Amino acid sequence: MKKVAKFYLCHSGNTKAIAEKIQKYTQAVLFEVNPSKDYPHTQKSPIQIVEKASLLHPHSIEKNEIPNVKDFDVILFGYPNWWEGIPEPIKILVQELRLIDKQVAAFCTHEGARSHKKSTDIKPYFPYSSVLQGITLRNDQAIDEKLKEWLEQSILN
Repeated sequence: MKKVAKFYLCHSGNTKAIAEKIQKYTQAVLFEVNPSKDYPHTQKSPIQIVEKASLLHPHSIEKNEIPNVKDFDVILFGYPNWWEGIPEPIKILVQELRLIDKQVAAFCTHEGARSHKKSTDIKPYFPYSSVLQGITLRNDQAIDEKLKEWLEQSILN
């Protein structure tokens, strides 16, 4: 079985719940990415904070706590829908990890927003790795089936 590391950023609890399901299916090692500032829990507030980049500092995972990714076959990134993009704390983490010759993929959680279509397009951030198909997930009744199918077809094969 492939050794999987899973980094996730959680805003409302949905992404963490899915990361834990991934851990159950893959025995992934989970790492939570925490921005140095808490994001308000309104729809427009996180983007307003991101626009003020000086308010963001690298995530709170200390460098000595970042795992040696050489030990993993697949690196997954999970995050909430972020206006058709990757959240800034994940971008910062990606820069620190400098992944080369890894398989990477992303999943994005949303609550029905239409802007989630491009949110798992992480290829530009990984020029030296193999980018696997990502998935966007809405917390609904069929989520377990969708997640398991994605993992089996795209990640664990």
